[in-house]
Amino acid sequence: GEVIGINSAKVAATGVEGMGFAIPINTVQTIVNELIEKGYVARPYLGVSVFDPTTAERYGYQLNIDKGVYIFRLALDGPCGKAGFQRGDIILEINGEEINSVADLRNKIASYQVGDKVTITYDRNDTKHKADVVLEEMPQEDK
Repeated sequence: GEVIGINSAKVAATGVEGMGFAIPINTVQTIVNELIEKGYVARPYLGVSVFDPTTAERYGYQLNIDKGVYIFRLALDGPCGKAGFQRGDIILEINGEEINSVADLRNKIASYQVGDKVTITYDRNDTKHKADVVLEEMPQEDK
C-alpha cells in the first residue's frame, strides 16, 4: 500500500467512539523530504520580535497603535535588518495583506518558503515605506 495520510490527532474518551484526524500526505511530503535531507524543518523568518497591543499588554507595556505590529527588537544581520528596518518601525502589510497581530505576522511568514521575497509596507515616524525582504532560514538553536 501507499501512505495517503498521517494521523495528527485522536479523540478518545469514555462513552464516545474514538475519532482520528489525519493530514493528507501531499501536505506533509515537503516536510518529510526536508527531515530526510536536513534532519530538521527549515522555517522562514524576518529576524524581528514584535508586539501588537494585546501582547504588549501581557508584558506590562502600553502600545498605542491602530494597525500593524511594532518592532521592539531586530537582528541586524537578519532579513529585516539587512533591508534597513529599525526598532520602532511598524509592519503594516506583507505583500499587500494587512498585518494587525503577532499571529497574523507568524501565519503570513509561515505561508512562504526560505528564499522567497516579500514586500513589506511599514510605518516609520508616521510615514509609510515599502521594502523588499528575502526570507531566510530561522537559525537552529541546537545545531
